[in-house]
Amino acid sequence: MLEFFEHLDAVCRRGEPVVLATVVGIEGGSSSRIGSRMFVTMDGRRLGSLTVGGCVDGRAAEEAVGILDDGRPRQIHVRLGEDEPTFGMSCAGVVHVYIERVDEQAAELRAFARVRSLIQGGARAAAVTPLDGRADRFVVSGSESGVPWPDVVETAQAALVSERAVLCPASGDRPEIFIQPFMPPPRLIVVGTGPVAGPLVRLADRSGYHTTLIDGNEIDGFEEAGERIVGIPSEICRELDLDERCAVVIAAHDYKYEVPVLREVLGREVGYVGFLASRRRGEAVLRFLETTGVDADLLQTVRVPVGLDVGAETPAEIAVSILAEMLAVRSGRPGTPLRTKQASGQASGQASGQASEQASEQASGQASGQASEQASEQAANHAAKESAGARRG
Repeated sequence: MLEFFEHLDAVCRRGEPVVLATVVGIEGGSSSRIGSRMFVTMDGRRLGSLTVGGCVDGRAAEEAVGILDDGRPRQIHVRLGEDEPTFGMSCAGVVHVYIERVDEQAAELRAFARVRSLIQGGARAAAVTPLDGRADRFVVSGSESGVPWPDVVETAQAALVSERAVLCPASGDRPEIFIQPFMPPPRLIVVGTGPVAGPLVRLADRSGYHTTLIDGNEIDGFEEAGERIVGIPSEICRELDLDERCAVVIAAHDYKYEVPVLREVLGREVGYVGFLASRRRGEAVLRFLETTGVDADLLQTVRVPVGLDVGAETPAEIAVSILAEMLAVRSGRPGTPLRTKQASGQASGQASGQASEQASEQASGQASGQASEQASEQAANHAAKESAGARRG
């Protein structure tokens, strides 16, 4: 999503008409993702991609030439794997792509500017695009709408909850409509600056998370962190607006930090709580919290040892295992290998595609167990040295 807005900025700086291609529907096993967008400039440069392998991009770029000339939007239906006897070794299915010419004053660009403003302010917003060539574009967010079709408003509100794009078939006088929800970036809050904190912040930042690093001492480095906050971690967490799209990872290796922070975040609507510790030490901390009145069911949600079992040993590898588990939890996936997943087709209009599955599940595609626990303990021992001076939390 962030990459799309970067491309949008680049298009606006060029100050010339471009073509915008959007995947609005998928049938079969294509590697496309509904809502994928690609700009094609007048000199043929492509910004973004519609598919992981680019098998649809070329066809869309060919159509872009004609659309730049005549200005008439159109929807193409790219059937993959039909032209060559590839014996199943090529992509398959049908990808529906809406292609339109846009310029600096296009309603589509103004709508995306409004969407970006809303999500930067922490709101959810859905871009609503009629696919009949009209210039109208709409944004649905909270009570903001302007959409003249009540059923589309209702569908857009549902899409903001499900976080899934929707292709609404034409109905009566209403044209076919594409609805794409946009969310504020998911957030990662890391408490402590031990060896795992740096790699985890860097990986999460590159994966689209807004990252916040909290520690009781002055924080040196960690330039990739979106925010760096120094103070008493539990008090800082109390002031943060936490929700189900937020992950908290405690990497301090100091019970004077860990206990108050866990007590503070448990019971809030946090999507993921990870605790970097061995099983033995982690269970000891959780038992202590239970004796102080923290609900046992809430304690069961704490992931300790944290991460998936990918044989991680180094801080960077442990960070990969943690991020993999975060992605699996966020997407409601088990974190098992993709090759063990039963094949299933994709209906047209399904929002999540194979590209996002592969990005999350390949990173997290192994079972959880002992290796991560041992590696976490090793990293935690190193972290103890760094946090020895931070005893006042």
